[in-house]
Amino acid sequence: MLKNNIEEVIKLLHKQGITKIAIEYSGGHDEGSFETPVFYQGDKEVNVNWDKVFNNEDTTYNEDNFLDQIYSDYGRLNQHYSFASEYSCSGTVTIDTKTGNFNDNGFEQTETDTYHTGNVFNEKREVF
Repeated sequence: MLKNNIEEVIKLLHKQGITKIAIEYSGGHDEGSFETPVFYQGDKEVNVNWDKVFNNEDTTYNEDNFLDQIYSDYGRLNQHYSFASEYSCSGTVTIDTKTGNFNDNGFEQTETDTYHTGNVFNEKREVF
């Protein structure tokens, strides 16, 4: 069981020197996920020692738990909820661990059914 919410985890990461987190996502049509997060100290990519982050209090917390919390942060870090709709999307959520500010820079393509009828001898065409 997780002891901390995502806000607390991000603050703990900041205390360990992590300044930025970038997490790519993709999905649509009832499938989607957040991929391996990239952690930064300044401009340098670093690995996270989760035991150190939690001062050896919760040795079961890992990167998968972190991604689960990002996924579950509906309407904020996860703008696509369960990725269940007629669209495809991809992007990157970037989090500043000091301020908590985040940027979701992505792309979404919607798909809607269209039905066209008409007469090839008539210029008028109807779209339903």
